[in-house]
Amino acid sequence: MAIESPRWITRIAEPRDKLETAEEYIKLAEQFRESDQALAVKLAAIIPPEMTVAEIGPGPWNTGEHLMRKRGDLRYIGYDISQDMIDHGRKKAEAANFTKEQVRFVKADMTQMAEEKTPSGLFVFSNTVIHERPDDPDAALLLATFRWIAAMVGDESEKGFAYIRDLRRPKDQQDAQRLRSQAVKDADLSDRELELFVQSQRAADTPEEVQRVIDQTSLKGRGAVYVPHYPNARYWIYKTSLCP
Repeated sequence: MAIESPRWITRIAEPRDKLETAEEYIKLAEQFRESDQALAVKLAAIIPPEMTVAEIGPGPWNTGEHLMRKRGDLRYIGYDISQDMIDHGRKKAEAANFTKEQVRFVKADMTQMAEEKTPSGLFVFSNTVIHERPDDPDAALLLATFRWIAAMVGDESEKGFAYIRDLRRPKDQQDAQRLRSQAVKDADLSDRELELFVQSQRAADTPEEVQRVIDQTSLKGRGAVYVPHYPNARYWIYKTSLCP
């Protein structure tokens, strides 16, 4: 399924050496802690009692930690490809006195997990990591990711939910400049951090591309991709329609 886009806004994957160390990644994530915490507050208000939640790509565990501090009745699984991030998350969870039954982390490549046996009936969420995949001209990796999400949500009888948020790729040069200016307003970014943000934005997907992929999974008809507060929002959101 080749996705056609004007040449200048064609998706360009982030450089593999974008961040040299885990410490640099954690530092960059701190610039968006307020936004991460706001998402955690929103999720805490809608997740049904005593559910197991699965976060795809917890990274430095900002969103997940804030969510679990607010909702001690939940169980949490964080799936991440980076062992450094997993170790960092485990240390934060131990420091916050969460038990291993409450919070656990699993090393996983999100583009391969659709073939694995995973729990279902979960509340699955992700915060700006879907775009961090390599070159994907036919959207095969994006499709694999959403098939995995669909497997963890399960069928409608299992009462699972999904809430996925990620950066959106600009439509044109004017849109790109608007999003760049909004990022500068929202966070105190250095020139290097702003460069990294622009690279991430260019590696992102459009809402239309994401919706076309979702419609090829068992999530078809169970939710929709939308952009809140367009045109200033840097994000698209997908949530299942049964999401409370």
